[in-house]
Amino acid sequence: MPLVFLIGVLATLHLLSPTANWKRLEGMGFDLLTVLTATGQSNLPIFIVAIDDASLAAIKNRWPWPRRLHAQLINALHQAGATVIAFDVVFDYPTEEAEDAALAESIRQAGNVVLATGDVQQNTPFGTIWMHQRPLPRFLDQGAVEGLANMPFDPDLVMRRLPDKPEALWRRIVERLQAAMPDFPPLASIPDNAMIHYVGPSQSFPRLPFYQVLEPEKYLPAGALNDALVLVGRDTRSAVDISAAQADLFPTPFTFRDGELMPGVEIHANALNTALEGNVIRSTDARMAWAWLVGMTLLATVMTRYFRPLIASLGVLILAALYLMGTYVAFRFQLLWMPIATPLAGLFGVYSLEMLYNLWQEHRQRESIKRMFSLYVPAEVVKTLADHPEALRLGGEYREVTMMFTDLEGFTNISESLTAEQVTSLLNRHFTAMNEIIFRHGGTIDKFIGDAIMAFWNAPLEVPDHATRAVRAAMEMQAGMATLREEFTQSGLPPVRMRVGLHTGVVLVGNLGSLASRLNYTAVGDVVNLASRLEGINKRYGTDILVSGATVEQVKDIPCRRVDRVCAKGKTQAVDIFTPTQDPGLAEQAKTAFEAYRIRDWDQANALAVAMLDRYPGDGPTRQRLKQLEEYRQNPPPEDWDRATVLQEK
Repeated sequence: MPLVFLIGVLATLHLLSPTANWKRLEGMGFDLLTVLTATGQSNLPIFIVAIDDASLAAIKNRWPWPRRLHAQLINALHQAGATVIAFDVVFDYPTEEAEDAALAESIRQAGNVVLATGDVQQNTPFGTIWMHQRPLPRFLDQGAVEGLANMPFDPDLVMRRLPDKPEALWRRIVERLQAAMPDFPPLASIPDNAMIHYVGPSQSFPRLPFYQVLEPEKYLPAGALNDALVLVGRDTRSAVDISAAQADLFPTPFTFRDGELMPGVEIHANALNTALEGNVIRSTDARMAWAWLVGMTLLATVMTRYFRPLIASLGVLILAALYLMGTYVAFRFQLLWMPIATPLAGLFGVYSLEMLYNLWQEHRQRESIKRMFSLYVPAEVVKTLADHPEALRLGGEYREVTMMFTDLEGFTNISESLTAEQVTSLLNRHFTAMNEIIFRHGGTIDKFIGDAIMAFWNAPLEVPDHATRAVRAAMEMQAGMATLREEFTQSGLPPVRMRVGLHTGVVLVGNLGSLASRLNYTAVGDVVNLASRLEGINKRYGTDILVSGATVEQVKDIPCRRVDRVCAKGKTQAVDIFTPTQDPGLAEQAKTAFEAYRIRDWDQANALAVAMLDRYPGDGPTRQRLKQLEEYRQNPPPEDWDRATVLQEK
């Protein structure tokens, strides 16, 4: 099974790893490492001239600004000593001749200008097309070079990767720098799929507002930007009068932390800084990444298989922590990005499956023990004692329950005509069917007494509608007995009948017996005895189920017809007895007939009984009522008669 889990987890991760969503998840690991290792400042003289909100407010012209302003900017930066001046702005269309001429002349005089080009997506009536925007040829003729400003996006639209095209903007800036400073050391080799090593969040590079650079005598003294690399671009966040202002703000690894987007010009600054400092982030080789994944999943398998759960859990957590520390060290000191999500998913995936499997195995063992002991004691008792071992003690509690007693009619005589195997088969089939019904309705089986069943509801677990459940169970049990009788007949067994007695009251329920040798979860009290008596009284009235008035008072949605008011043998207090019925009309007629009987209106009671017998031929309680009426006509009861029939049977 461990091998199955290992292979399953590895196969799942193999399928997930190329998906866009999983790449987003891995990208979050890169972002976290970037935030944790960022220095917050660059060691190189890289400056940003921001076309920001303050500049839009200070310069009264609407965007796009006249080209003469950009010409003034180039002149001021050149005089301040800038080595390279790069624009993250595309000058792709002509404006007024004087304006374009001024910009072209400033480009010629500076001799160190890089202008952005870009691929732009546009929607047309004929579909979506890509257009390549280039600076005007006249600007290139004056010595400007063009650099591609487009940056690659990851699936979650975060910019993490260093542009690798030969015409990338950062490469053109480096070429200008090397042309201006021939002694500048060549760049280190840039690996494929290199990642940007971000200096920090937005505003990490020194910046100058565009409008201030236009006043160099006030804000930019001569030589202030000696050897500097200056990038000019938009950084507008609140202004609404600049075309597509928000289109030049992008998510970076810092966005998840502070929610801030970074201007495109600053992302270019980070890319340039990464290339010049030679600290590009390399991705782990795919084979090495899978080696880490397989190794960690194997370790998780070994720990969960051969160590106790607590030790295994601590081991997995320590392993995960060590791996996270390793990724941090590799990122910060080796400039190596190791995947986080995939190895940890493999580690915790195998660990979780193994722990769930172990829990399932343990659960199976516990359930097996419960089933075994439930053959002797109620399953509810086993579960309660398993969940609360402190309940395993002598004694109990007083609780209201609904007691049930069942018995097979004439079974003693029937068993004498059967073999031992037939008796065993009959009882086992009977008990199995009845047990399932009792358990299904939330009852607790106390014990089997020969062919009888003693059960109760509302202990050990509380069941608010215990009386209703018990009556429904009794009715379903009698329906089940009808099916069993057919099966017994087909098997050559006699068609037995069952009687049921139900009574509700307070009993002492709990673990009774010897703690040293044997305990029995049972109920004792007068309620138990009366339920047993009611089961036997069925014989007198020809009923299958007799329910006490105390039970009927709590029964909902089940019609119960009155049978009689009796005083059982050995009892001094009379009890109203009922039997459940599927016919509400019968229950109502029985109630009316009993009222006539109760007020000694023998003639009316007799007439109602005869009418009921005509409608329900063979009705046992009605036939018994007619016998009582005949007896009372000949021998009227005393004046202090409490309307109860005194019984001598058990």
